[in-house]
Amino acid sequence: MNLLVRLILIECIKMFSRWRTWIGFLILTILIPLIIIAAHYSGMEQPLDNFGGGRFIRTGDLLNGWFFSYFILNTLWIHIPFLLTFAAGDLFAGEGAEGTWRLILVRPVSRAMLFWAKWLANGVYTFALIFYMGAVTLIVGLLIEGTGDLFVVHPDLGMRIIEGKFVFWYLLRAYAIGAATMLIISTLALFFSVFVSNAIGPIIGAMGLMIIFFLIELLDFTLFKTIRPVLFTHYLDVWNTTFFTDVAPAYYVRALGVQLSTLLILSFAAFFVFRRKEILS
Repeated sequence: MNLLVRLILIECIKMFSRWRTWIGFLILTILIPLIIIAAHYSGMEQPLDNFGGGRFIRTGDLLNGWFFSYFILNTLWIHIPFLLTFAAGDLFAGEGAEGTWRLILVRPVSRAMLFWAKWLANGVYTFALIFYMGAVTLIVGLLIEGTGDLFVVHPDLGMRIIEGKFVFWYLLRAYAIGAATMLIISTLALFFSVFVSNAIGPIIGAMGLMIIFFLIELLDFTLFKTIRPVLFTHYLDVWNTTFFTDVAPAYYVRALGVQLSTLLILSFAAFFVFRRKEILS
């Protein structure tokens, strides 16, 4: 087996053996069924009224399992980053806290290979958490509410109803794009993790920076409007536009450029810091 592949497997095993890694899965396991069950017993109409702002007339049963898979992603995408930082912030800081760096680095493994193995393990965790969220939502939602057409809404693109037989592929694409976007946030926590030996620091650092970016998105100042297009948080909901057909290709090019450049900057900055990091324990 290739050495890098073995390192990735080892890092995944180490990551999933830490209790912090499972916090996100546990919260989603409790929260998602709770939301769906609460909606089911609240008269079935309240979630759709809240979601659509009362701006449309229902002609059928749109509150189904497909809708909840879309609704959960649309509701929790601003909260998921916090869950991701629990594990990502512990990737490098955890080794320092446990005093295992010297033991690890005496092996015939370069720092570069070790870093990218941890980076890829972080990617595995990020995609696993997002797709776990999608799987739980689909299973619980379809069992309780069944299938049907999917109602989607976007603040700039309006509303659309997607025929039931096409919905799964739309959702699969949306969750994949959402997971790729969330990889930037987990990499941000990983970046902070390289500097410290306590996982709390990267969590606070990553979420503090996210709060600043979210405030720039929310506050309608002229300066902030100028800054927004170059911030990756401006495109966190790019997955939502994939349900619509009238989105300009330039938007996707711009979103891909900003998010990919942010991911590369954070990844290579963390890599160069780690290569020069002094290991004292």
